Amino acid sequence: MERQDASAVQHRPLSDLPSERQIRELLTLYEIGQFLCSVHDLDLLLRFAMERVVALLEVESSSILLIRRGATGAVL
Repeated sequence: MERQDASAVQHRPLSDLPSERQIRELLTLYEIGQFLCSVHDLDLLLRFAMERVVALLEVESSSILLIRRGATGAVL
C-alpha cells in the first residue's frame, strides 16, 4: 500500500504542487505564528509581522489599523 502512495506522489502533475510564492507565504505565516506564541508585546509583534509582510509582498510600506473599544481603549 505504501508503495502505491509513493508512486502517486511522484506522478502528480506539477500544477498540483504549491508554487514558490505559496511556500514563502506559508513560511511567513508560520514565522509570525511562532513569534506570536513567544512574544506578548503587541508593538513588537506588530512590527515583526509588518516587516515580514512588507518583505513578502515586496512593497515599500504598509499599515495596520487598530480599532479601540470605547472608554477602556482595549484593542478589538
